[in-house]
Amino acid sequence: MTDTSSNLKLPFILPSQAQKHVTHNEALQILDALVQLTPISSSRSVPPASAQEADIYIIANSATGVWSGHDHEIAVYRAKSWQFYPPRVGWRAYIPAQNMQIVYTGKNWILDEPTKLQNLTLFGLNAKATAAVPVHVRANTAVWSAKSSGDGGTGSMVQVLERESIKDDLGFMLKTDGICTAVLGQFGSDRFRVSVSVDGKSFLEALSVNTSKGIVDFEALPRFKSTINYDQYIALDVWKKVSMNSGEYNAQNAFDASKNVFKAPVAGTYLMGACYVYKRNSSDDAKLQGRLVKNGNSEVSGSFGELSGLHRSEAYSLNLQTMVALAANDTIECQARFRQADGYIMADKSAFWGCKIG
Repeated sequence: MTDTSSNLKLPFILPSQAQKHVTHNEALQILDALVQLTPISSSRSVPPASAQEADIYIIANSATGVWSGHDHEIAVYRAKSWQFYPPRVGWRAYIPAQNMQIVYTGKNWILDEPTKLQNLTLFGLNAKATAAVPVHVRANTAVWSAKSSGDGGTGSMVQVLERESIKDDLGFMLKTDGICTAVLGQFGSDRFRVSVSVDGKSFLEALSVNTSKGIVDFEALPRFKSTINYDQYIALDVWKKVSMNSGEYNAQNAFDASKNVFKAPVAGTYLMGACYVYKRNSSDDAKLQGRLVKNGNSEVSGSFGELSGLHRSEAYSLNLQTMVALAANDTIECQARFRQADGYIMADKSAFWGCKIG
């Protein structure tokens, strides 16, 4: 029979031994140090100068001083001297100061962390996962990095999202304080789309892609086209707003048919244009002029034009087109004027149009 236990090397009380309490107390001291092992540090190789009674350290490599020759061992300061306990494979220690657990491999102490996680049903990081939300991560930063070819990888990083069928949803929801303000992905169809909302209830589709054609649609892009439903008389030598009052289409309701103006819903660069079809009043010797006007008083550069020469009624047209930078709520209207002879802007054939391009 040996004098110590096999695992923790606790001393046995031997038959007819005197002062049995000494051996018993020594075993308790070892248990007190090694069971629920919580060392102060595992990175020191030099003994601390001011160790306190019952301080515990796991000695690092290349130990010096009284720790020399005890690399990786457990050092316990007791009765003003160090006692050393060699670890065994699988022993674990928790280091409170670093909030980490380490394990002994037989050669080194290493961080005790799993290398594989398989078939988990719930995963919560700083959050509680549930059956409805089986993966719940609460963090400020998340990074996915490719495994390099030097580490045995390919250097690429591909993240895959897969749904069961085309009628299911696949994508991302972006939330602010619990309210969904944007979604992107394929929701209930094969079209990829980006939609936004201010309240999480009503969504505007900002962009969608026709999967079979590869064509991008901007559903919410401000754009309009309007016509005039009557022949508007324009007097001689007077600039007059053309009363475009019948909208063919009007995304974002940016064109006000009652005021015959386009109002920019957001700041940006807009492409604007107009087409005036001339209609005779008293003479074909008219000079039809046109322009686009910003905020009712400022001619947009590049928008002025004139139809010169002898006009042919209900056939000749003046076309205007230009780009203009607009602030939110700026307005654009189209105006016309005749020189030499008055005339009409023809109904139905004349038009005013525009769209945001940048």
